[in-house]
Amino acid sequence: CLHQPEIIELWNPEAPINTFWDVSSQVLFSISQKLIQHQIINYTEILKWLRGILICRNNFLQKHKDYAYVGSNIRICRQAHIKLEVVFFMYLWSIDIEAVLTAMSCFRLLCEEAEIRCGADELAVTQILTNYNVYAELANSSTVLTTGRAVLQKRIMSLLRKIELPTPGNTQAWEETFRNWENSTRGLVNYPKTKCEEGMIGDALHKTVTKRRTSHQSTEHELEDQVNEWANMTGFLCALGSVSLQNKAKANSCANVDSRKPSVLPGCGDPQYCPVTQFIGNVLKLLVCNNEKFGPQIQKHVKELVGHELNPAIYPILFDQIKICVDKFFDSSGQVIVGDTNTMFVENIIFIMKNILENKTEQPCEHLGITSIESLMLAIVRYVRHLDSSIHAIQIKTKLCQLVEAMMNRRDDLTFRQEMKFRNKLVEYLTDWIMGNSHQL
Repeated sequence: CLHQPEIIELWNPEAPINTFWDVSSQVLFSISQKLIQHQIINYTEILKWLRGILICRNNFLQKHKDYAYVGSNIRICRQAHIKLEVVFFMYLWSIDIEAVLTAMSCFRLLCEEAEIRCGADELAVTQILTNYNVYAELANSSTVLTTGRAVLQKRIMSLLRKIELPTPGNTQAWEETFRNWENSTRGLVNYPKTKCEEGMIGDALHKTVTKRRTSHQSTEHELEDQVNEWANMTGFLCALGSVSLQNKAKANSCANVDSRKPSVLPGCGDPQYCPVTQFIGNVLKLLVCNNEKFGPQIQKHVKELVGHELNPAIYPILFDQIKICVDKFFDSSGQVIVGDTNTMFVENIIFIMKNILENKTEQPCEHLGITSIESLMLAIVRYVRHLDSSIHAIQIKTKLCQLVEAMMNRRDDLTFRQEMKFRNKLVEYLTDWIMGNSHQL
């Protein structure tokens, strides 16, 4: 291996450190770019090879730790570091558990490199590797025995939500994943039309199936893999979305949207606000995905992931995007437009909001209070009170009452612009169900 420490010494004996940073960074940049673009079929083996190179690099730097930083600030070195970060983040959502664990373990090598370059200066470590502590946790989690892919993904998402500071690497990883997610979503939503036109929807997805399945094996298994990978991407985007907001000021501007603006997407909102708003707008449409084969699975994944795994910094955007969607269920005169699709959307939204409001484990209170949910809650109640008296409608009304209870339990964390008026209106609507009166606006 050309990256063995004793071999690196021979690259340029007159200036070993400077040459090391230049040559090694070019190698890492090139291979990382191919992994990001999914140009390598045996990507898991290449990830392991990449990990081996990083181990050799750190061994070499350890031998020269007193001046390991010399020459490390050149442009190609910074670019290679960014690309490595992108690779390790993007392969966290792979359906190949071996690739996921390898990517997780590589975060430890990034931490070790930062430690060597900084010596005893602990403060400088976080300047080189901004999210050092979370990256170390990701690496440590790769050695913990799990009971399957779902448990591992849940652990990864909980750690991704801890990442508060955007870097060029994690931001680019989110954006690249979003592009992959959009292609994957189109393939699944339009199946089997896409299959007929493009040969296989996998052409638009991560090239994992080609590696793990032979042509004579069941296509159903391939489709299942693609749905699972799409779900992993969805969870990744939900959990890491805060880095694409850049900072809290931008998050606020994205969240405080004007619901009167015309919709560009078929479903919800104007995608010009920010990429995270685009993602949330698109993912909300999938709550009523009617694809014959994948619709129920997509709906289930979306409501579970948004309800349980969404980064709290995105809550204001979510609430405002939901409001934009629910407003479409009323005509110009304010009359409710009851329909099966609208009812399905409202039922799924009740589930999501209830889970968010009941989640107190890691949620900073300030995110809930950035935007008021008064008008959204009243709109949902107004819609639900116009449902019939079927068993399903009664179940939805029961769930809505549970949502109202969860909301009031978190009232200290929420923002109410006109709390007493809001409470009185809610009481009026809810008692109307009990009294059995006619529906009045």
